[in-house]
Order: sequence, then structure tokens, then C-alpha cells
Amino acid sequence: MAEGEHFVEKHQVKLIKRVSNIAPFLDELLHENIIQQDSYDDIKALPTSQEKMTALFSGPLESSGGQGKAMFYRFLNKHEPDLIHELSGTEVPVESMTTVKELLLETLNDLSSEELKKFRSLLQFNFFHWGLPQSSWRRLRWADRAELLVDVMMEIWNQQSVEVTKEVFMDMNRTDLVQRLSETSSGPKEKHTVDEHWPALIQKVETMASVIELLLETLAGLSDEELKKFKDVLWSQTHFHTTHFHRRSTDISLMLFEVTDEQDMVFLMVLIYGQQSVNKTMEFLKMMNRTDLVQMLSHSSSRPKKKLSDEHRSALIQRVATKAAVKQLLLETLYDLGYLELKKFQEFLQLIVSQKNLPDISYMLRQIADSVETVDLMMQLYGHQSVDLTREVVEKMNRTDLMWRWSESSSALKAGHHFALECGTAASAYSTEQRRGSLELEGCGSIIKDSSDWTKREPEVNSTGADEAPTYSLQSEAGTFECSVSGLRWICQGKVSFQYQFSSVQEHMERINSMQYMAAGPLMNITVLAGKLDEVHLPHWICIDDNPTILDKFAVLHIDDCGDVVEKVSEVTSSHVKLCEPVFSLKMAILRLLGLSVEINCNVLIYKTDKTSLTLDVYLIPQDPGLQQELDKRNESYGYRVIRKSHPEKSLKMNDSFILTTDLDGAEIYPEMLMLRNENPNFFEVFIDNPDKKFKLQLTKENERQPVWTCAVRKDEYQSTVHSQEKEIGEQSSNPGSSDTVRPSAGAEGGCTGADFVDKHRRELIDKVSNIKSILDELLEKEVITQGAYDEILEIPSKRGKMRKLYSD
Repeated sequence: MAEGEHFVEKHQVKLIKRVSNIAPFLDELLHENIIQQDSYDDIKALPTSQEKMTALFSGPLESSGGQGKAMFYRFLNKHEPDLIHELSGTEVPVESMTTVKELLLETLNDLSSEELKKFRSLLQFNFFHWGLPQSSWRRLRWADRAELLVDVMMEIWNQQSVEVTKEVFMDMNRTDLVQRLSETSSGPKEKHTVDEHWPALIQKVETMASVIELLLETLAGLSDEELKKFKDVLWSQTHFHTTHFHRRSTDISLMLFEVTDEQDMVFLMVLIYGQQSVNKTMEFLKMMNRTDLVQMLSHSSSRPKKKLSDEHRSALIQRVATKAAVKQLLLETLYDLGYLELKKFQEFLQLIVSQKNLPDISYMLRQIADSVETVDLMMQLYGHQSVDLTREVVEKMNRTDLMWRWSESSSALKAGHHFALECGTAASAYSTEQRRGSLELEGCGSIIKDSSDWTKREPEVNSTGADEAPTYSLQSEAGTFECSVSGLRWICQGKVSFQYQFSSVQEHMERINSMQYMAAGPLMNITVLAGKLDEVHLPHWICIDDNPTILDKFAVLHIDDCGDVVEKVSEVTSSHVKLCEPVFSLKMAILRLLGLSVEINCNVLIYKTDKTSLTLDVYLIPQDPGLQQELDKRNESYGYRVIRKSHPEKSLKMNDSFILTTDLDGAEIYPEMLMLRNENPNFFEVFIDNPDKKFKLQLTKENERQPVWTCAVRKDEYQSTVHSQEKEIGEQSSNPGSSDTVRPSAGAEGGCTGADFVDKHRRELIDKVSNIKSILDELLEKEVITQGAYDEILEIPSKRGKMRKLYSD
């Protein structure tokens, strides 16, 4: 690396603060084609010199590489010679640096290629622990040789690289190399520990460490091939999560490429998803058909127990848990801010870091709109200082309710609560005037009973088109009312007219999960046409009767063009959350997860097809009228008919698995088991060849005998159209030219794709495809299915069963 490039990278923070007259630099860099005209104009328009320098470093100088930085150094010598001389005088003597560099190089050369790869990976988990600057993984990723890696480390940490290297060697259990470096240690001697400086984080760190230990134990049950598949699933989900929801680029997806074992995989999951990592792991394992591991995690997720391991690995786990816990605490704090409050937080943050002479953040914050990106940026630039910075900002904002969360006192931790920091009682100190709409949670710790004084109103339903959700219109005089369709409640002091639509929550589900919340009620788009709603009570499906501790975990999510905003609720009942003087947008009730395992009220939906044989699709979903409306519409478009039945009387636990059975001999049901979840609900497919009597359906939790739901399906409910179809199908068999014959002709399908054809004729293909083995052979050869799936499908005795399994997988 050239001397000028090295100098500019090493003193970047000081240069950003000290170079005040940036105009001549921009002019010369433009003349040398290091920056383009549009970048020149954007940077010059920024109000302060620090913002201009930050933009210059993060944009043109970073993208131009060594050439741009060397050119910038040349202009520094020309315009700021005194500054160059001053900064050069603060550097470590070359002789000392050379000795350290030679020692590190000699030590790292003793590592194999795989060990060096592991060393690079573990470096990422030590920056936060030592309070050192966070290096971009992009730089470390390309340092695939010892000499390149040592160069990067020395540029960032100088002689502190020795202590960092020793720590990583301890994590790798290479005590021989630790001993070699011990005599030359010159780095920081005082480590930052959560116990000494942040007592309010102790419980969160312990919980996060427990999650890590639990996931490590679980993934240890995977074979090498399964671990690779798990990594692929994790990468695809994480890549979508980071690229879809973050405008700033992330190192996580790149780091996943370098994952060498389950330990690295778990660490990255926890840093991305926090305690939601348990639910994510269950989701991934379910996709891999490892229901045994899903069951184990399901039983342990509500309160994982810490599993002791060897000393050095426990130290590494503690460091990763600390970083994840800090991120979680910061996110919880910022999630409690409204959209405008978040902007105010960012303004105060810029002011405080400027006063403390910390790296400037203002330019990067201009490109950031949400809490997650703000926290990521803070932790990258300021490490563990992010905690104190956030506490100072909260103080300046006079958010006394959030101040309690940052209390230095650890007395609350001694009360034995699993999530001691989440009690909402301190919110009472925060007045309505300080934050409109964010009232204290009344009745925290006790359930507010639903009142029966609600007048039911039937909405007027308007359907504008087949592709649009119907609009429900309501109007009322002063009083308290409830919509008979959605359960939406409202209170008004005078006449009011409004309308609403249900919206699909599926496209927002990843975003909700990334915020460590879960959907708790239908997503509704409410528009007031005339008058004013003083209170709105949004329905939710969470069972709180036996779990009052979750009352203060409820919130309402607003979705609009300005970004997602989480708002506190002023009251929670067994079926609704209350908002006073609401502002309307897309709204839904949500629940902060944080490792909670909750029960929900559910619906069972049954759809039947009008074919020669009886086929039922049976869904188990949350009690969501919007989702039910969506499924009804979708299935009716496929020609299915609804069989309405009662719903489970008792609430069911999220992420539990359930089995559907029938008392009718010869019935086939696929898949064998389904998990209750919010996202992309799956269904049981029940196939019965020529039924001639009433039969029962029963839903039972896995490994239990007592059913959670039972219904009887009578002959008149399923025979009304089945027999009328037999003659029609027979006529089609004698007339091959019939338009309903299963044949992928362009004319019959109107130019549809092969995928459209397969989806549209799913029933007919299941009924009529006979040579399934040849199809499986070709799918296996083209790697569409795995060998395991191939073998599993062939073991199924019936042809229809094989086809159903192929579709379901």
C-alpha cells in the first residue's frame, strides 16, 4: 500500500474533523476525474465541512480505491502541510510497528488455510468487546493471506492488534500461539464488560447467551449435508431481509459466505435476529423436515436454560451475546419513538457526537429513515459507546419513560423476572402532552375486561373489482359501536362516517419480524370520511387470559409512505387494543416477541373441490378476518367451495405442530403435520375416494392424544356437487377434444406458462398422472428435488399420494 493511501486511511477520523476548507480539494479531485460532477455538486451543497468530508470519504474516495486516496494525500501536502506534519508526529515509531508486524506475521503463518479463515471470521466478534473501530468485512474478506491480513489489522489497530490476535487465538484454543505473543503484549489492558458498566444489560446478555447455547446444541444434531442446506436457507432468507429492508449495504450476507461451522452460523443469526433466532431456526428446520429438532426448540424457546461449555467458548459466547443484547436494547428504545421523534433523536445524536469529537454521522443519517439502520450505523461507528450516546440523547429528549430503561440500578434484575427490563409501569411518568397518542399502559399486570356495551353495526359492502378487496362502510351517531364483520370498535362524540379495507400482511411480515414483533391482529386501512373518531379499538387474536405479563408488549404498527411507525397503546383488553385520538393509515396490532411463546385464538377453514372424488383443503390460521377473506377469494377463484365449521374453543400455541386425522377408512391426508404460524399459511389436503357417509375430522397437537378441534362433515355438505360432476367427467373421457381435458395446449390455456398450467390443473394432475416415477427421475436428474425427497415420495403406496407429496414439497 502506498504511503499516502496508508496515511489517509489511518487518519480518516481526524482529517474529517480538521480539514475545514474543502473547496480546493473538490476542485482538484474533479479535475483529476476522481469524483464526478454530480458527486461534486452533492458534496458541495452540504452545510458543514464535516459533512462534506464524510461524504467525500464514504463515496468517491472509497470507490476510487488507492489511487484516489493517494491523490488526496498529495493535495493535503499542498493545502494542509501543517496538519500533515502534526498528524505524522503522532504515529508510532516505525521500528516498533515493524517489530509488531513481523511478530504477527510469523504467528499467523503457523495457521492452516482453514484456521486463517476461521481467524478472520472470529475477528468480527471481537471489535465490540475491545471497544475498537469496526472494520468492514469487505476489507477482511479479501485478506486471504497472512501478510494481507496483518496489513489490514495494523492499519486499523496498530499495536493493539497483538491483544486482539491473542483473544482470537484463545477462542480458537491455540494456547501455544497465545503464549508466543504474551511477552510482547502492548494493547489495551482494560476490557469493557457488561457487568461493570451496564448493569441494566446483565439479564439480556444472559438470555442471549442462553439462546446461543440452545441453538448450538440444536444445530449439532445436523449432518454436514443438512448443515450446508441450513446455511443455504439462512443465506437466502437473510439476503432478502437485508437487501429488501436496508438502503445501506450490509456485511452480513458477505460474512455468511465465509461461515465454516455451526458456531459462526449461530453467531450471525443472533446478531441479525436476536432472540427471534429461535423462531427463525424452527422455521428453517421445518423447511428441512427436521420436526424432531423443531419440537425440541419449541419446548425450550419460552425460557431457554444456559448450557455450560468449556471456558474459552463461553467467553466468546459472552462477547457475542453482549453485542446482540446491546443491539436489542438500542432497538427497543428506538422502536418506542414515533417517526418525528426518531428524526429528533438523530438530530440530537449528531450534536452530541460532534461535541465529543467522535466520527461524524450526519451525512450517513441523511440516507437513513428507520430505527434498524440507525442502530446498525451507531454500533459500527461507536461500538459500545452507542449505549451511553443513546442514554444521553434520551435525556435531552426528556423521554422519562425510556430513561428508566437505561437506569444504572440493577435492583430490578434481582426480582427474578425473565425480562426484567420490559415492565411498562415506568411509562406513567411520561405524560400525554409529551407524546400524543403514546399514553401509559393502564392496568399493567392485570387484564382489562371487555365491556359488553358495544352496539353492533352491519357495514355496507362495496366490491369495485375482482382484484380489489371489498370496502366496508360504516356510519353512526355518538356512542360506542362495533363492526359485525371485523370486530373493529369505535367511540365518537358526534356523527361519524368512515370506511375500511382489509390488507394482506404477508408482504410486511419480514419487516415486522425484523423489528422483533409478531402480527397480532388484522391489517386494516381505515379512512374517516366525515366527523371524528375519539377512540378506535383494533381487534387482536392473542390469548392474554393466562398470561397478563404480556400486556405491555402490545403496540400498533402504522404503515405509510414515510416509513413504519410503532405506537404504544393506551389499553389492552382480551380482544382489542385501544388508541385515543388516532391518526389513520394502514394499522394493525402487533406484539413484541423477545423470546415469548404465546397462544392465539384460531380459525379452521375447510374448502372442497367439485371433482369425482372428494378433496378437502383444511387451513389452521389465526383468527384473522382479513386472511380468511383472502383465502376465501383465492379458493373460490380455483372453483373450491367453503364448508363452514366451528373454530377451536381453546387458544393454540404459536409454532406448535398439529396433526389432522379422520375416522374414514382409506382417507389420505398430506402433509402429516403442520406448524401453526402467521406467515404463508399452509394447509392439510384430505383425499377421500367415493365417500358415502358422514365422517369426522380431528385436529390434535403433536405427541398428544386429546384433540383441540373436532367437526363432523355430513353427506349433504360434500355430495351436493360431487355426484353431478361424475357424469360430466365421464362425458369428457369420451370426448378428448373437450376444453377441460388436462392437456397443456396453448389454445386451451390462453398462452399460459407451464407453471400456470401445473397450478391451475393441480387436482386433475393428482387424479390422472400415473407414471410418476419417470417424472421423479427427471426432476432428480435436474436437481429440482433431492434424493431424500425422491425416496420418500416413492415409498408412498398410492399414485395420488405420491403426486400430493410432490406438490406439497
